[in-house]
Amino acid sequence: MIEVEYIHGLALHESKTININPKIASKGGARPLTAAFKKAGQPVLSRIDNEEAIGRSRYDGLNISYRRRMSKRISVNTSYVLSKGVAYNGNAAAFRNRPTDPFDPFAKHDFGPVPTDERHRWVISSVAELPWGFQVSPILQLASARPYTGIQGFDVLGVGSGRGNAHIFVDDSDPNNITKYGGTDKKTIAALRACIAANTCHQIGFDTLRGQTFFQLDLRVSKKIRLGEKANLRLLSQFFDLTNRANFGNNFDGNVRDFNSDPTTNAFRTATGFITPNGVIVPKSFRAEFGAEFRF
Repeated sequence: MIEVEYIHGLALHESKTININPKIASKGGARPLTAAFKKAGQPVLSRIDNEEAIGRSRYDGLNISYRRRMSKRISVNTSYVLSKGVAYNGNAAAFRNRPTDPFDPFAKHDFGPVPTDERHRWVISSVAELPWGFQVSPILQLASARPYTGIQGFDVLGVGSGRGNAHIFVDDSDPNNITKYGGTDKKTIAALRACIAANTCHQIGFDTLRGQTFFQLDLRVSKKIRLGEKANLRLLSQFFDLTNRANFGNNFDGNVRDFNSDPTTNAFRTATGFITPNGVIVPKSFRAEFGAEFRF
């Protein structure tokens, strides 16, 4: 059996967090609502987050599946997915994913692939019925690296603690040099604001960096023992991540301020955790489990 399907999803009016009272760098860091609070005799607030139904995202995927029950008690299943998921500076739902500039929530550099985007994904599995009641079921998964965002690491635009950290800035004349304004240079903010004023630098796009390719091989082995005409005992063993590969996904340090030309101390673009740090679906390393099933 061969199946081919195409999926298109367009999401509008998703929740997106906007700071409606940011600092304005051109006005010395003043906030737009400060005067209104004072006039009303109310406490002057700093950042004010407003959940607005303006988030947008899109998904397109081509799924191809092949299944066949072969001779010699063997069946094969495989699938391939070619997909692309994009959004404005956020996950598929942009909740709590603020824009880099609250005055421009749909800036060009804020549009890019969502963190779970995997351009290619291939899975193949098989079930083999062997002599003496043994059954072997391997499954292999291979997927493209997931994206993550490179950030500058401080409030370059001077909008305050809006948590919409500016992306890495690069010179227009050298756009591939993403570490130029990294490190611990104390003049970095001044240099960045000068190049912004001169219109000679720009932010890299949302989620333009890629992490690590995903690879995992699992295996299930079982042995069936008949006990009379109706009852049977099945002994089970399952092995996860047989190759003991550490899958980090897109959990990488994207803060360019952590960059150091000395590879022994550089943290920028190095792994910070596993693809599912608190999950059990993707193991952190090789694991095995054993069990038994009695049927009657």
